[in-house]
Amino acid sequence: MIFITILLCMVFGYYFVTYLIKALHNDNDPSHGVLAGVFFALWSVAMLEVIGNMNGGSLIDIFL
Repeated sequence: MIFITILLCMVFGYYFVTYLIKALHNDNDPSHGVLAGVFFALWSVAMLEVIGNMNGGSLIDIFL
């Protein structure tokens, strides 16, 4: 689960960075905040998994 989550974060992170490079030319693009929010949510889930696995369990199991 943690590897899938981190992999998804890396993929979305890649698209997020490439999107930022393209979006620097147009700061009025409304999807800019949406993509940043999606990446932040995925990164938060990954951090919950990392912290949970360090404690011997998984914090994400609370939410599933």
